[in-house]
Amino acid sequence: MKNSFVFGLALILAALPLLAKNEPITPPGEGTKDSPYLISKMEHLVWMQETVENSYRKYYKLTCDLDASETKSWNNGKGFIPIGMETPSNKRFREKGKNYPPFLGNFDGGGHYISNLYIRRPEEDYASFFGKVGADWMPSSSGDQQILGKFPREQARSLMNRDNAYVIKDLALLNVDFTIGIYGAGLAGKLTDCQVSGCYVSGTITANKAIAGLAITVMRSYFSECASNITYENRFCGVAGFAASSREAYFCDCYSSGKYKVPESTIDPKHIGEVKDKKGLWHFKGNWIWTYSGMHGGGNAFFENCYSNMKQQGSQRSQYTTPMPKKESVLNCYCSADNFGVSKEPNDGIISNENMRKKETFKGWDFENIWEMKSGRKAPSLRKLEKWM
Repeated sequence: MKNSFVFGLALILAALPLLAKNEPITPPGEGTKDSPYLISKMEHLVWMQETVENSYRKYYKLTCDLDASETKSWNNGKGFIPIGMETPSNKRFREKGKNYPPFLGNFDGGGHYISNLYIRRPEEDYASFFGKVGADWMPSSSGDQQILGKFPREQARSLMNRDNAYVIKDLALLNVDFTIGIYGAGLAGKLTDCQVSGCYVSGTITANKAIAGLAITVMRSYFSECASNITYENRFCGVAGFAASSREAYFCDCYSSGKYKVPESTIDPKHIGEVKDKKGLWHFKGNWIWTYSGMHGGGNAFFENCYSNMKQQGSQRSQYTTPMPKKESVLNCYCSADNFGVSKEPNDGIISNENMRKKETFKGWDFENIWEMKSGRKAPSLRKLEKWM
């Protein structure tokens, strides 16, 4: 009897980590520009998530590096709950007939990192560190978002000078381990009216349809000096280095690297719910197999001084591989032909690995203040992000 009791107690104690959920702790500070909330514990991030409805125009600042390894045992093994995202385990707003509020504040990473953040939410979409930032927006289904002429470059550049934008800056998410539903990203699921600068994401992200290094859907937002280095694990999805779908967005001085693989299931389905079309390609739940892109999935975003150095692995190829955005939407941008598994196209920004290592390839780039070409590197690096490489 005694041995049975001891064995039962051991099983209970072993299960406790899977049931763990850190309780929120209110950080010091008043949430103002002069006295921001000072984030120095994982419990402070839990507090941010649980009080996101009060985040409007509030200021938050990360004051130290955080190791988020403990999130692997949170919420019955589902890990971290994204800030500004409703989940099945957080339904209080839906029960009141309201949408779950997005994050509407300013987050200053202070040049610090959060490492080993864990998310296991395969039944939920748009899960990331932030779920939604800004208004709850989805891409237009009318198709007009593809027309660049309605969004001139001059208007796009003005996005970086707005006073009413939400700000995320100087933050690194290192070695993330995310498994998400149909759509997944590193930094945020949806971004609207945001300015994002000095942010870096590395690690592994798994999703069913679309994965992006920074954000899935983006509207009226400006990115500068940001990068991602992601290993993309997927079954049907495509890959975008920065964002999957954008409407009125601008990316300047950014790059994407990492590894991706076209799933074999695009030609040989191994799961239910898949339908073959007339071309012999497979769809996932009625959705078209999404593009594999070095920078961007679709929409009317602009790119300036950006590159993609993502490496395609495996022998499987997709006819929907588009390493570079449309010619009229890029300025001084490049993609590695060798790494991305595409043919070289002279004068179109598609270059060899050899030329990716040469500083003189990147004409017009600021190598004094923003970029640098270090010996032994396969491509330029951003000075602001160098400490996290």
